[in-house]
Amino acid sequence: LASVVAFGLLVERGGLVPALLALTVLCCYSRLRKQYVEVALLYVFIAVLVIGLFVYGVDLPFKVLSF
Repeated sequence: LASVVAFGLLVERGGLVPALLALTVLCCYSRLRKQYVEVALLYVFIAVLVIGLFVYGVDLPFKVLSF
């Protein structure tokens, strides 16, 4: 539940990439210490898939990064 709340708070302010990072890290927190490479690869896969699908495929007005 905390990961979904963090995603919702960060997607408007920080963009899609930081929101997905928070979502992935909070969802996989128990695996992060032992299998950090797996979590990093999962994050990259999810980020590429979501950005490709929603930003470029469906053309939704999401900011990828917001600085």
